[in-house]
Amino acid sequence: MTGWQVRRAVVEDALSIARINVAAWRSAYAGIVPDEYLSAMTTEQRTQRWQQILSTPGPYATFLALDADDALAGYCSLGAQDSAELMSIYVDPARYRTGAGRAVHDAAIAWLRESDFEQAGLWVFAANERARAFYAAQGWAPNGITRDDEIMGAVIAELRYTRPL
Repeated sequence: MTGWQVRRAVVEDALSIARINVAAWRSAYAGIVPDEYLSAMTTEQRTQRWQQILSTPGPYATFLALDADDALAGYCSLGAQDSAELMSIYVDPARYRTGAGRAVHDAAIAWLRESDFEQAGLWVFAANERARAFYAAQGWAPNGITRDDEIMGAVIAELRYTRPL
């Protein structure tokens, strides 16, 4: 599909974002994140979290990709305090490879440029090959910095990616 409608998220979008967040985590991180963690995720918990995020003032933005029926297909969330950070980008697994991810990514990059940043960063699970390929196609590259995240006792390697804006 082409021609995604992209707009900024508002608090009323929290439930739709949460649904995609849970579905995308379960799809993208199966075999990376412990199954117990993925199965314990709930839309209700994530909705509350997204209501908080979207109602908090500050240098943050979340962009949504909507189809012709106004249904949410994906989102990208970023922050821009001292540095520009792509904090999350997720697409409904049924909408992978439709351009929804690129649409919200491009809106996020444009917003960061308009905010006068020259570079942005993000963290990605080293084992998440799909995401790493997506980021590489969008001009992101690993900068050599790594860290370990721990989820329910599992240590998960992360890579730092950056890109010029």
